[in-house]
Amino acid sequence: MDCKTAKRIDIVDYLLKNNISPVQINSGCAWYCSPFREEKTASFKVNRTLNAWYDHGAGKGGDIIRLVMLLWGYNESQALKILSNQDQIFKIFKNPVNNFPKENNNVHQAWTVKSEIPLEHTGLINYLTDRNINIEAAKKHCKTVYFTSNYRIQRGYPNLFAVGFKNDSGGYELSSYKNANTKERFKTCTSPKDITTIKANDNQGTSQAVIFEGFIDFLSCLTYKKQVSFENTDAIILNSLSYLGRAIKVAEKYKSVILLLDNDTAGKEAANKFIKSNSRAVNSSYKLFPGYKDFNDFLCFKNENI
Repeated sequence: MDCKTAKRIDIVDYLLKNNISPVQINSGCAWYCSPFREEKTASFKVNRTLNAWYDHGAGKGGDIIRLVMLLWGYNESQALKILSNQDQIFKIFKNPVNNFPKENNNVHQAWTVKSEIPLEHTGLINYLTDRNINIEAAKKHCKTVYFTSNYRIQRGYPNLFAVGFKNDSGGYELSSYKNANTKERFKTCTSPKDITTIKANDNQGTSQAVIFEGFIDFLSCLTYKKQVSFENTDAIILNSLSYLGRAIKVAEKYKSVILLLDNDTAGKEAANKFIKSNSRAVNSSYKLFPGYKDFNDFLCFKNENI
């Protein structure tokens, strides 16, 4: 992929693929909490007319190539390789003023949590069961979360609900069926975005941590843990590869770090970057579930063939 083609990739869509959703949409701009640091007030803007970004907190901006370079620490050639990755299909930017996102596209929603209750909803239990997740493990770490947006409130639409997995800053990763009949999945998040750390012991430090890309993979590992030792091991869930740098810093205190990221190109690149930063880290994804995109794909295949 050449630079001209890459620059036509919709930045908002790219951020969505990395589970980064805007806090606010107005006047053709999408506002985010900066993916480069922790913050409570959104200062990172994507101009939908120009398909360009600007980080007001850092005083820098540019096109999607520069964004990928800064997010991952890549050079231009490596950034183009990521953007041409066949594992992900990005929307091509064209006249966003006349093609502003429809309401049902979750990337353009600033979701607000209305309530959270224990995970008992039959539809959500069925969703997790279809993904071969141990329900008791899910109930321990997840909630039924009801949420909405200003767009839905203004039109009198009912609240949505999903399996909610809380991050360290109080935001939620949300996942459910968009359509239970077709099994089409729905995935989004609420602000603030962050990693999730789960301690094995409340009052004692541990020497080992396992790193996951998403919470469904974490739950998949708990379901499968009869073959994966989790005793005295902390878990760190990225909730987005954009938070890899934060996880690298958090993992510095551990003597052993096991990486169970996705087996796709982005996951492998992230694992390599992690290992370069931490010599105690080991990529175990290709050993534990070779030939599968992620832990959940592997778990579902194992259960189908038992």
